[in-house]
Amino acid sequence: MRDLFLTGAGALAILLSLVHGWLSHRHVLNRVEVHPYTTKRLNAGVYQLSTLYWFAGGVALLLAPGQPESARHVIVLGAGAMYASAVVVNAWATRGHHFGAYLFAIVVAFCIAGA
Repeated sequence: MRDLFLTGAGALAILLSLVHGWLSHRHVLNRVEVHPYTTKRLNAGVYQLSTLYWFAGGVALLLAPGQPESARHVIVLGAGAMYASAVVVNAWATRGHHFGAYLFAIVVAFCIAGA
């Protein structure tokens, strides 16, 4: 059952990261007026780092069930802390009016259940 929770957490985290990357690029970054253009590209690259980190954390969670117990705990602790910080900052910045905080809270709950 623990493996199922970690697999679910990883799959949901990957899905959320891809949706975040696509929606943010389409609806946020394309509307930002930044000059010069190189600064706009840098801004887009830094903004998409969270997408990359969340995707990598999801992959690690998908691989965690096949790892030794000690490695599994390190993966769950690291990924869970990363997603928990996303929940806290997202909920604080949007005052709880953004679905991302709630969806990543599900990922954190799955991490705890699968630990």
